[in-house]
Amino acid sequence: MLVVAQMVIAAVTAFGQGNAALPAQPQGAAQQPAAAAGKLVEGRLEFEVASVRQNKSNDDGSMNVDPTLTDGPVSTGGLYLARNIKLIQFIAFAYRLTQIQLASVVSQAPWVADDRFDIEARAAGDPGKAQYRLMMQSLLADRFKLAVHYETRQVPLYALVLARPGKLGPQLRLHRADDPVCTAQATQAPGSGLDPEGVDTEGFPTACGSPLRLKASVPGRMKVGGRDVSMARFAAIETGVGQVDRPMIDQTGLQGNVDYSLEWRQVQANAGFGAKFEADDSALNFEEALKDQLGIKMVSRKGPAELFFVDHIEHPSPN
Repeated sequence: MLVVAQMVIAAVTAFGQGNAALPAQPQGAAQQPAAAAGKLVEGRLEFEVASVRQNKSNDDGSMNVDPTLTDGPVSTGGLYLARNIKLIQFIAFAYRLTQIQLASVVSQAPWVADDRFDIEARAAGDPGKAQYRLMMQSLLADRFKLAVHYETRQVPLYALVLARPGKLGPQLRLHRADDPVCTAQATQAPGSGLDPEGVDTEGFPTACGSPLRLKASVPGRMKVGGRDVSMARFAAIETGVGQVDRPMIDQTGLQGNVDYSLEWRQVQANAGFGAKFEADDSALNFEEALKDQLGIKMVSRKGPAELFFVDHIEHPSPN
């Protein structure tokens, strides 16, 4: 059922877990920029100033904002800095592309997986990751004339269903509305020192509301978790983790949000940005871990999925 989603994925350097995913709202839906950071121009959130230069060196790439599709916090003081990064990675960051959507973009414009760029940009305030994504969308439109659209089509996909009706796996639970961890977190001021990778005594993340990359128990494994996250969001963000060759949708029937923790054997497409690839052959693969740890299985079906299309893109305009 599962395959390593090779296509062009290996050629464009995977994004953390490749998770990887759709936003909390539908991808094609308008995103509302926060007013606390960035520059709002005609309804678009933009950087105050940005420099884009092609890089033809053999230097290692680097980024100061985690490009994965998870929602972990970021604090750069308004500076976005990327060195020797392929254009496809900027596009994937801006639009939260899954590995499957990423491969589709490369098939439409192959050069985006080859040309590398340095981008240094500054924004007012201290933007969050969602704001950086919106500002990157504006930058790509201005400098690369990038125009995109979404279409919903009937495609082969995997439906996530409970392996045993009415029974959850040991690392999945329904989220409590009175969860003291999230209640306390809601009263904390930004920058209060909460560890986004912290876990409670049962192994669930202590950060609420977003899927997160967690520290694996041993090298060669991937680990993710979430607290107060919808199953629809989980299905979207784990689509294309490197072993899944089609979109995943939630059909578990679970009502409300969940807490979860999931760990599986790393594959090449799961390797973090610039990280050395290694795999723990003793670990379960993604499908096995999903069933064993969360009590969820993947069923092949056909249904609607939102696809991402590039209408136009050019080589960058001068700074």
